[in-house]
Amino acid sequence: MADALKLIEVAQDAGFQRRCAFMMMEHAETVVNAASPAAVDLAFAKLLFANGPRTYVEPFAIILVNGAAGTALEGMNYNHTSVPDATFSAAVVTHFSTFAKGIS
Repeated sequence: MADALKLIEVAQDAGFQRRCAFMMMEHAETVVNAASPAAVDLAFAKLLFANGPRTYVEPFAIILVNGAAGTALEGMNYNHTSVPDATFSAAVVTHFSTFAKGIS
C-alpha cells in the first residue's frame, strides 16, 4: 500500500499537475473526436477546452490512487518523473468519466 502522505505531496506538485493536465487535455481531444462519446465525458472535454485544465488536486489524487499508478509511483520512491507517461495516461483515461461527473 502506498504512503498516503507521500501521494498527497505528489498530487500537490506543480510538475505532476502540469503532466496530468496535459494528459487530460490529450484525452479530451480523443473524446471530442469520438464518433459517439458519452454525454458527460463530452461536456467535461468541452469544459476543459473552454477553460483549460485547472489545478484540481482531487483529480490528480484520483490518478494516484489508481492501482497501477500508485504502485508504479511507490516503486520509483515517489518520484513522479521516473514513472512513464503511459502509466498516468492510462489512469486519466480510466477515471475521465469520474472527473466529468465530479466537475460538470
